[in-house]
Amino acid sequence: MPRLSLLCLLAFPAFAQVVDSPGVTVEPGATILHRSSILVPSGVTETGTVVVESTVNAKGEVTDARVVSGPEELRNAALSSVLQWHFSPDASLPPTIQSTIRFSGNAQTAAPPTQLWASNTVLKSIVMTGLPDDLADKVRASLSVKEGDTLSDTDVARIQTTVKSVDEHLQAMFVNLGSGTTLMIQLPRTQGGVQAGIVAAEPNYRIVPSAPAPAIPPPAPGVQRIKVGGNIQATKLINKAAPVYPPLAKAARISGIVTFTALIDREGNMAALQLISGHPLLVAAAKQAVMQWTCSPTLLNGQPAEVLTQIDVNFTLAQ
Repeated sequence: MPRLSLLCLLAFPAFAQVVDSPGVTVEPGATILHRSSILVPSGVTETGTVVVESTVNAKGEVTDARVVSGPEELRNAALSSVLQWHFSPDASLPPTIQSTIRFSGNAQTAAPPTQLWASNTVLKSIVMTGLPDDLADKVRASLSVKEGDTLSDTDVARIQTTVKSVDEHLQAMFVNLGSGTTLMIQLPRTQGGVQAGIVAAEPNYRIVPSAPAPAIPPPAPGVQRIKVGGNIQATKLINKAAPVYPPLAKAARISGIVTFTALIDREGNMAALQLISGHPLLVAAAKQAVMQWTCSPTLLNGQPAEVLTQIDVNFTLAQ
């Protein structure tokens, strides 16, 4: 069946997307081409402001940096990040730049803020993000769960302990979007120079649900329903809301297509969506956008009819 498709295109540099610890705000002091994340060490609860003075070369690269002021517990987190920054080498770039990093009361942990977990859900996928190949192999060999297993609270605790036993710098996240759980294991940039946040192991990672999604309900008595190809239905679109790229998926540089079977009611509104396939980190955003779409009513023998069609929402990262 032809598909009704929406292309969601984001243009940004490969290193522009940064995931700082919660509560961290940055005033770089000059235009940034790219920078690494600022991650608060685990267990540190100190708050305050750290001022860092950087020496930059003609290319805008930081060649040296020193902490001017700030709490001792937060200085290393700020300094180790600033040393990897790259400023825009324009004519007004001074040889030294002062950057201000503020740590609020929310900056309690180095883990990214998005982590959703519900007990006894199916493990849909395991994604290694930002790990060297040899370390990723060690983590895989240590895990006692596999895709398709049902995870309990005990499993979650054991996985987190196991991952830390392989390398104490690793972070294990469980992201649950209703259709199952994705285990994401990552290494922050401040450890070993790996890009901060989450870096997708496979940029076009695609997941096909192993369990069928809830079926589209049958038509009510006396209501006509027809199947229409996506290309034809696209011509009837009146409103087509674009999805918001999920920050976690963006940071992970995850792209791909989310495909639904869609039921459009007699007024042209989206009545129901049945997921066919798509990455778990993209599904919710795609569904939220598509449910806002409206079409002009479809007539069958002069009477409004429901429409069954297929919709693709394509999340694409433009390099």
